Amino acid sequence: MKAILNEQYVEAAEPLFSSSNRAFRYGDALFETIKVIQGKPQFLERHLFRLIKSMGALEMEMSDQLTLHRLEKTLLDLLQTNAIHAGGRIRLAVYRKDGGYYAPLSDQINVWIEAEKGENEYPYNSLGHSFELFETHKKPLNQLSMLKSSSALLYVLASRARSHSPHDELILINDANRLCEATASNLFLVKNKVLFTPLISEGVLPGIMREHIIQLAKSNGIKVKEVKLEISDLDEVDEVFTTNSIAGIQWYKAFRKKRYFNTTSKKLNRLLHKN
Repeated sequence: MKAILNEQYVEAAEPLFSSSNRAFRYGDALFETIKVIQGKPQFLERHLFRLIKSMGALEMEMSDQLTLHRLEKTLLDLLQTNAIHAGGRIRLAVYRKDGGYYAPLSDQINVWIEAEKGENEYPYNSLGHSFELFETHKKPLNQLSMLKSSSALLYVLASRARSHSPHDELILINDANRLCEATASNLFLVKNKVLFTPLISEGVLPGIMREHIIQLAKSNGIKVKEVKLEISDLDEVDEVFTTNSIAGIQWYKAFRKKRYFNTTSKKLNRLLHKN
């Protein structure tokens, strides 16, 4: 498989980085994971907007490689080169150029892009999942918590705990002991046909699919509220589901002794596949 470093093709499996790489040393990097359906990147403009906004927060310099038209051509060329004509996923990463210790010598970036084959749709789990809380470490309430960065130890530990758990997912808690998000997804609850999701200020990653589902819901007569959600709310709601760019919508049927319906998530999943 081929990958792209600064618009040059390289072998994806070949080692490229030295020990001075800042993504390796300090997690001084950002990334986007982009779904591919029918050989086309989904929500590319939204992913690029989030990436550029995050680069600004980290004071990284903009690159001409990241203009929408130019990036789209690069991605389509890579998909064609890797014979990804149906489903797949793209990882687009930017990291500050080598040099310096904590203080970088430059704010210029490298752009790394890789692509692999994947499902050609958003798979909905009609049987439902179970979940538990991840309370070993809390997600901080600060601006950095809203960035999709390579500094992802919290997600690593939560995902590791999930893999050793009998449950399908773990829900992260923030410093205020409120519901935040899942290990790689945004969280939604439904009560009395109203959709609730944590505020971005609750330490939530502003997910691309989260934004799309909120818009889909509003445009189809479903009321949406972005709020602070307590752990106790899990016992009061009718439905729980998560969203991310690769899996779309995932429905959860069980939390401890509580059981949930999936009326809203099924409706939103149908709408998602129409768009």
